[in-house]
Amino acid sequence: MTTNLDSAFEAPKAELNDNNGDNPVLQFQRKSSWLVFFLCIITLGIYFVYWLYTRTAVLNQASPEKKVSTNLLYTYLGIYIIYTILSIIVDGTNTALSIVSGGVAIAYLVVYVMFVFSWRSVLRDVINANSTTENYVNVNGILTFFFSSLYFQYKINQAIDNTSSTENQNEQVTAA
Repeated sequence: MTTNLDSAFEAPKAELNDNNGDNPVLQFQRKSSWLVFFLCIITLGIYFVYWLYTRTAVLNQASPEKKVSTNLLYTYLGIYIIYTILSIIVDGTNTALSIVSGGVAIAYLVVYVMFVFSWRSVLRDVINANSTTENYVNVNGILTFFFSSLYFQYKINQAIDNTSSTENQNEQVTAA
């Protein structure tokens, strides 16, 4: 009887297995794309950077082969911080500082494009890992460039919906 009392005060033991091994896209949280849009506007773009940072970790966990470079992520974050500081400081009267700011803006754009398109490539592979031709989710390059986090969240939601509707159809077939 004392063994039952001793075990009552032990920490619970559980195996922490990933139940989403078959569908790596289910590792993402489903959030409204409109919520992402409004949070990006309210925070003046800071949520956009936060979204990319946090979702990159999830994307790299979900992808068994291809990964988004963390060096590219940290380079993007560093240039973003420098660009933001320079855009606050530069008033247009100091030409040397304006030239430096322009150079940082070009570097920011180049690193942004490289990072977002590498993100797109890995996301496309994760979303379509177990999909058939009818569930294939295309990730457009032009929409990636202009609406990256909003578009990515929309595509993640679309893939989650496709996966859940496929699972529901499979459950209905096995129940019948």
